[in-house]
Amino acid sequence: MPLPETNPILEGVRWKQYHKVMGPTLKDVPDESWRDVQEEKSEDMIHVLQFPYNGEPPRVSYARTIWILESH
Repeated sequence: MPLPETNPILEGVRWKQYHKVMGPTLKDVPDESWRDVQEEKSEDMIHVLQFPYNGEPPRVSYARTIWILESH
């Protein structure tokens, strides 16, 4: 089975629902968190999980870092 060109963003639906039922103080935390991620993280990050946030550098950047570390 071929791999998809991009990773899907897992939304973390259960975490969002949990925060929503906790009341007005926490209900907006997932949206605020995702907004912060979009503003602060590099555009070429691979977003794996929207909330709670989990991301990783692009494969090319990651491979380059490993090569640099191993060559020294």
